[in-house]
Amino acid sequence: MPIITWDATMSVGNAKIDRQHQELVRIINQLGDAMQQGNANQVIGKIIDELVTYTVFHFGEEERMFAATAYPHTDAHKDKHRFLVDKVQQVKTDFAAGKVAIGVPLLHFLREWLVEHIMKTDKTYSSYLP
Repeated sequence: MPIITWDATMSVGNAKIDRQHQELVRIINQLGDAMQQGNANQVIGKIIDELVTYTVFHFGEEERMFAATAYPHTDAHKDKHRFLVDKVQQVKTDFAAGKVAIGVPLLHFLREWLVEHIMKTDKTYSSYLP
């Protein structure tokens, strides 16, 4: 069962960014599936690595777009990006050290953060993008 279901209301009006958001949704859903199936920590660890890597890539892409536009909320938006990157990197570190298990609270946080970020924060830059 998916943690997040992508639909047209989540579109920011830019096909490249929408595809990247869909990829983040896919990775979070894959993490949820692996957790629900009780997959080995090695599989979950690889998915977390992918989530960290793709999150950093995606945020970099957005921030390059901001630099090429007159988007007035760039600094605040970048702060929100740093918050999530720090969070997922800490989860990766803690998971690798055996300090944290991947569970419902983390999946809930990721779902709420991503949906909220897309629907409220990312939608503010839609009119500034090509």
